[in-house]
Amino acid sequence: RSEQLPRPREFAQWRRDENVVVVDVREQDEFDEERIPGAKLYPKSAFDAAALPRFEGQKVVLVCLAGKRSLAVGEWLQDTGRTEAVSLQGGMLAWMAAGLPVETGPV
Repeated sequence: RSEQLPRPREFAQWRRDENVVVVDVREQDEFDEERIPGAKLYPKSAFDAAALPRFEGQKVVLVCLAGKRSLAVGEWLQDTGRTEAVSLQGGMLAWMAAGLPVETGPV
């Protein structure tokens, strides 16, 4: 499935060109520290695939710190038929290394 993983700059382009929802699967304290602007928090520790809303006509890009948690959540979602979800390659670390924008502080 790794061929489905967008790189940060590719994902940034998707955000300009398409309807994309960012789902952050880290914990609240990590999310408060820094996040991709507009991200929605659904922590992996309490993740319920059935509770994740359907974002009709939108790509769902999952993000965590380095990509492992979001990849696991993506596999759970794919196992339930949610094929619109992909994991951001390299997570927040890669996003920030690419110099892309972040929000900081509690939401």
